[in-house]
Amino acid sequence: MAAILASHSCYCRNVELSNQGKTLDGLNFSSSVSLNQIIRIEKTKTGKLFRVHIEARQAELPNKYGENGKPVKMVPTSEIMKRNPALVNNPETVDGSQRVVNGSKPAVNGSKQALNGSKQVFIRESNVNGFPSGLMKSPNIKKSDELPPIEELKVLPSDESFSWANENYNSVQRSIDVWSFILSLRVRILLDNAKWAYKTRRRKTASWLRERVLQLGPTFIKLGQLSSTRSDLFPSEFVDELAKLQDRVPAFSPKKARDFIKAELGAPVEILYKEFEDQPIAAASLGQVHRAILHNGEKVVVKVQRPGLKKLFDIDLQNLKLVAEYFQKSETLGGPTRDWMGIYEECSKILYEEIDYINEGKNADRFRRDFRNVKWVRVPMVFWDYTAMKVLTLEYVPGVKINNLDLVDARGYSRSRVSSRAIEAYLIQILRTGFFHADPHPGNLAIDLDESLIYYDFGMMGEIKSFTRERLLDLFYAIYEKDANKVIKTLIDLEALQPTGDLSPVRRSVQFFLDNLLSQTPDQQKTFSAIGEDLFAIAADQPFRFPATFTFVIRAFSTLEGIGKTLDPDFSFVKIAAPYAQELLDIKQSQRSGTQLVAEIRKQANDVLVQRIEEFVNQLDAGDVKLRVRVLESERAAQKATILQMATLYTVLGGTLLNLGVTLSSQGNLAIANGSYVGADVCIVGVARTPMGGFLGTLSSLSATKLGSIAIQNALKRANVDPALVQEVFFGNVLSANLGQAPARQAALGAGLPNTVVCTTINKVCASGMKATILAAQSIQLGINDIVVAGGMESMSNVPKYIAEARKGSRFGHDSLVDGLLKDGLWDVYNDFAMGSAAEICAEQHGVSREDQDNFAIQSFERGIAAQNEGAFTWEIAPVEVSGGRGRPSTIVDKDEGLGKFDAAKLKKLRPSFKDNGGTVTAGNASSLSDGGAALVLVSGETAVKLGLEVIAKIAGYGEAAQSPELFTTSPALAIPKAISSAGIEASQVDFYEINEAFAVVALANQKLLGLDPEKVNIHGGAVSLGHPLGCSGARILVTLLGVLKKKNAKYGVGGVCNGGGGASALVLELV
Repeated sequence: MAAILASHSCYCRNVELSNQGKTLDGLNFSSSVSLNQIIRIEKTKTGKLFRVHIEARQAELPNKYGENGKPVKMVPTSEIMKRNPALVNNPETVDGSQRVVNGSKPAVNGSKQALNGSKQVFIRESNVNGFPSGLMKSPNIKKSDELPPIEELKVLPSDESFSWANENYNSVQRSIDVWSFILSLRVRILLDNAKWAYKTRRRKTASWLRERVLQLGPTFIKLGQLSSTRSDLFPSEFVDELAKLQDRVPAFSPKKARDFIKAELGAPVEILYKEFEDQPIAAASLGQVHRAILHNGEKVVVKVQRPGLKKLFDIDLQNLKLVAEYFQKSETLGGPTRDWMGIYEECSKILYEEIDYINEGKNADRFRRDFRNVKWVRVPMVFWDYTAMKVLTLEYVPGVKINNLDLVDARGYSRSRVSSRAIEAYLIQILRTGFFHADPHPGNLAIDLDESLIYYDFGMMGEIKSFTRERLLDLFYAIYEKDANKVIKTLIDLEALQPTGDLSPVRRSVQFFLDNLLSQTPDQQKTFSAIGEDLFAIAADQPFRFPATFTFVIRAFSTLEGIGKTLDPDFSFVKIAAPYAQELLDIKQSQRSGTQLVAEIRKQANDVLVQRIEEFVNQLDAGDVKLRVRVLESERAAQKATILQMATLYTVLGGTLLNLGVTLSSQGNLAIANGSYVGADVCIVGVARTPMGGFLGTLSSLSATKLGSIAIQNALKRANVDPALVQEVFFGNVLSANLGQAPARQAALGAGLPNTVVCTTINKVCASGMKATILAAQSIQLGINDIVVAGGMESMSNVPKYIAEARKGSRFGHDSLVDGLLKDGLWDVYNDFAMGSAAEICAEQHGVSREDQDNFAIQSFERGIAAQNEGAFTWEIAPVEVSGGRGRPSTIVDKDEGLGKFDAAKLKKLRPSFKDNGGTVTAGNASSLSDGGAALVLVSGETAVKLGLEVIAKIAGYGEAAQSPELFTTSPALAIPKAISSAGIEASQVDFYEINEAFAVVALANQKLLGLDPEKVNIHGGAVSLGHPLGCSGARILVTLLGVLKKKNAKYGVGGVCNGGGGASALVLELV
């Protein structure tokens, strides 16, 4: 309270109060302070001063609106003041000394007006008997020095001559310009006869390319900047030309910048800043930077966004998405093994985030926190009072650009130290914090006076999740140890490498890279860029699929390596990373035994010659070294040449066809358009399932193979596919005892399929039906089949009991009767306990109570009954005719039998089935034993178009996982993310999930682990209420999921099912 009174002149002289004849008229408060009550006014002991006791409170002011109708940006009073030339030119003094008010111009002894946004504050200054008052001190404001001169201004003339600078750009014209550029580029390359070795021609084409990129504007300028760091993909002439885009981009006019700032911050530049330079110090693809001085003397830079970026991004990225989609589907462009759509989506996401300066400010703050304990890294501070969505004000931290070698040498900076710090800082970002600068080009890195690194521009940042970061650490260790097998294992864990039957070629390639990268006398020409070229070359025939985030990590390391080579010709990433790697290894090995640690130290300390001999012997053992290396290099050189010559052609042709598809679709030519889109897809054209019969219930008279035949027959009928056209059948069946040979073959022939059909029975326990569907999809993707039937079947009612030892003969005593249902389906042979015991373990580990499980089971029944009453299952179920026998009429079964046996009160009273003391799993909150079959008809996209079939959905992706057998209950939480990633989508895009309810705790635990919305999981009930015929359930889940997607008119659905032995399968469906 004393501070408020002092700052508002609440101590007034006795003489002043007497002369005024008033007591409080001399007191003036900011309008943000409201008075509650005056308690008293009394004299002090000296009699010269009155003490005024006042109660007040600080109040939140309502928004003030500027000329543009937007709220005025709140700016501290201490930093702005309305300029009054008269006062500035004729300052008045009190007792021969100038008084400073709010850190601005000299104040007068009467009153002076200051501006706080649009609010005026009257401020008085008093002193007693001519002496300066000790109650109010002038703020200590640092002197406002002028801004220092700029070393070299690199800003091109105004962008007014460029068509994209017009904010009212026509979208149709824009698309025409984009595709005109792509076609023109292709024509130039053809005119050059694709002779990439002709440097003169390449320089001309590269120069033309840079100029056209400038003409196309921000989106393509940004893409050009990204491409300028990829010397592994483009010739050096193109890289050199595109590098000129890094900081030589046309600026927009000062008037536009000032108007933009006023529109965003709600006040004119003259009010917000004491000084503001109209000439930008840098112009980037998405904005430009001006220097300024705040009213408190703080030097800042103001980043102003280019007008109209959002509209340009929307149009350009729509066209680029079509190109990415074509690349993803093209086998010649590595679609199945390269995540083109993931890269596009990551680029798109980052570009949109880059034009949100609030987000950039938060990134800068987080980046600064990450390096708060690293003294040699500087990150500018954000001034949030002067920041909005499209205007960002940062601390002015000038430095020497990291690639300005003349100035670096002139100031005596250590090139090797700077390059080492650049690499080490990035290792910290990737391997420790997980939050990294995705665009560390020379324009965004500078050197401070003490050789500290200065980072600029935090719009393009990347984040690596903890799981991925741990795997990257493992990869780092494996590379450091030159262990190809560990590298391959880690790449598989990172999903950067797709496991195949024979990984020996991959292992040889990886070992070759490690030997060249980490050899004691490395070839100076064998840089990361060269190795990157090799990786891209062999990617055509190896199962590499680098996640989208890695694109930016690899690009950043490539950029930093280029910077390192520029600074220091002797630059070696390995030498710089070695101490960091040793530190990480020390941490990792801290838990190792002494013997292991000594062995590791000895390994690291091996004599160079001995190590080379050992490596050479190992290479000889793997094959002829010279021959192998020469073949690899010659093949890669040829492949790289082919890639460079054909990439543009494929881009143009693919983009043109996809644009044609969009155009035809928009004009109503859906049949032709669909042919463009579904070409290589795996399409679902028909599905059917039987009702789920209760144990020893209505369907118990039918064998599993008969139920399978009914499902297949009806699925084909609904798909309008001639059974004679089916090439293969994959069908799940777990409990095959007493069924006879090849159950899948029996079901297929029983459905009327020809004798020529190939059939395979799948036993993956509960996941059998889903695994059968995955195998069917893969056979189509591989080009083996065009029309396949997949699914599963089970009759748990008909599983026999048998005498296991009877064949050996019963010599004496009683024989034991084995229940095949329990022995072959419901028993964990790995731990020798019932599957329900694993459910109890899951409940205990994940804190799922008996009440939680019972409530979930009740919900499953309620949802299933509601879906049945609404007719939701009618689309799925194929009615089954059951013979009455002995002249009695047949019965038509068309409803799931388990839904008619629901009793909530009884369910809650059931005793635990698998654990006597403290058990939570009961027969009521576990799935019921049942009978049933389900089938799906899968065809290639080409076949669907050729036969005129109606496509229900596409199989967008799939994934599988496994862990310890007793933990099988939570394996879906591992498989589902893999499937989603395989589909090239985000989890946020998934509309609904079907997770098998082997036990209620299974669905609850996986729902919890994946963070799923319960309203998106099993909305039509699940195995607890419908039943769980083991071999059928995986397929039944997919059929039900399709029904949910159709009913809710949703797009993406994910099915997941665990299986005994610790595994799980998952599959992503995309409704068409």
